[in-house]
Amino acid sequence: MTTFTGPFPTGGAILPAESMLRAIIRLAANSPAHAVQRLRAQTTLASRWCGEGRYREAGLLLRLTLPGAERACGPHSAAVGRICNEWGMCARYLGQFDLARQLYSRALTIFERLAGPQHEAVATVCHNLGGLAHAQADYVEGEMWGRRACEIRSAVLGAGHPDVAGDRVAWAALLLACGRTEDAERQLLRALAVLDPAEGADRREVAVALNNLAAVDVRRGDHDAAAARYREALGLLDVTVGPGHPERVLVESNLHSALRAAGRSTRPAAPPSY
Repeated sequence: MTTFTGPFPTGGAILPAESMLRAIIRLAANSPAHAVQRLRAQTTLASRWCGEGRYREAGLLLRLTLPGAERACGPHSAAVGRICNEWGMCARYLGQFDLARQLYSRALTIFERLAGPQHEAVATVCHNLGGLAHAQADYVEGEMWGRRACEIRSAVLGAGHPDVAGDRVAWAALLLACGRTEDAERQLLRALAVLDPAEGADRREVAVALNNLAAVDVRRGDHDAAAARYREALGLLDVTVGPGHPERVLVESNLHSALRAAGRSTRPAAPPSY
């Protein structure tokens, strides 16, 4: 079964509509006085695209935005750090792992220099570095990044904050991949005790948690319980990201694998992976 860590681009923020962002970009395009506003809108639009699974489009926009941000805000500014973090996520999902690591490393250096090692922005990049290591099957390194993200954000926001729960979900995927099944389950249950599926901002994270908790069930041979969790996760993803999103495709594949293992599916199962 495939677990996943999920990106941490916005800290749960609700992004403006694409039409509004495009209008800002268009109005500010020929006004040097509004360059920073335009760059901010372009970065936010790319973040929105990344959240929708439009990684190639988002990466191209961020690549075009970065030089302007370096000129307008400085190469070591928070704006550049945010662009590097966002672009790193796109690169990761496109399989451009070396580029993703370079971008994340630059973002981490910027945020640590500006705000110190115990800042929320640092936790966000650590979260995403854990996801990159997970994608590269370097689970021991990834677990270290996942734990650091959770520790930093817990210290800043408190252990019961929904954003900390998001870190726990990602960390748990890495713990599970390291063979620490009980530790992974503990973190997932702590996250689900905080996250509320009735809250729109939490639904996608709950779906990721359920997917990863289902992987715990698979490890224990309880394929019926896993299938039930996958179905619940799919229901949440249907109303958050839609049927064509990569995360939903992954969970649906996991569901069919669980059903096949339980002897109730005729669809060929995807090879199990972590």
